[in-house]
Amino acid sequence: MQRRMDQGGVLHIAYRGSEAVGFTVVVGAELVYLAVDPHSWGSGVGSALLAHVDAEARVAGFSELELWVIAGNERAIAVYERAGWTRTSNVKNGERRLVRQLTDD
Repeated sequence: MQRRMDQGGVLHIAYRGSEAVGFTVVVGAELVYLAVDPHSWGSGVGSALLAHVDAEARVAGFSELELWVIAGNERAIAVYERAGWTRTSNVKNGERRLVRQLTDD
């Protein structure tokens, strides 16, 4: 994670009260990390973080975002797809590329 931060990564942390319950790291137009505390799964934390990433990317002038996710992680892929991300045919090293178009919303 330090390498990604050194590359200009931006860290966004979600809190419930004073407790951190999730985070993202974004480098340019790539979402490189999304993590949610398992006790908070299904509570909307991931969706809120993704919406925040979208808003920040729009302000920065990006029209598209990308991410790579473990190809068999259907739970994560479903979260991304509900948030408007689309699977691509790009798969490498066991990871699938997803993209999010920001201009259609």
